[in-house]
Amino acid sequence: MAYATQQELIDWFGIGGGDELIQLTDPTNTAIDSLLVAKKLQQADAEINARLPSDLLPMTAPYPPLLVLACCKIARAYLYPVGRPEHVETDYRDALKFLDDVRAGKASLGLDSTGAETVPVSSGFAVSASPRVFTDAVLETL
Repeated sequence: MAYATQQELIDWFGIGGGDELIQLTDPTNTAIDSLLVAKKLQQADAEINARLPSDLLPMTAPYPPLLVLACCKIARAYLYPVGRPEHVETDYRDALKFLDDVRAGKASLGLDSTGAETVPVSSGFAVSASPRVFTDAVLETL
């Protein structure tokens, strides 16, 4: 079983994700070629398995969200036969670097020793805020 599904790939692509998959897999632009998508997801799995530490393999579903994301990035890159857009190439390289960092112990898939998730995964970006400039007391006087 693939680390990511076709639907997760579509969801990760975002708005128009299904349209992008149609364009990448069907020369007539009528439907997603699910067999080609499954093949690229399997190729992504092989790339992931080659880069993960052997003590993490084999993995069973449900897979860590960070692994699903890496699989989607890699599979998307594999769907471009030539001339990957820069953002697709960047995502691909970032996914490979992340997997290499996991192997080197510099990053985590967010699992504890039992395989349970320990790191909650958000939408993929962090939000930070500067310290408050105005206190509640100051704002009440305005």
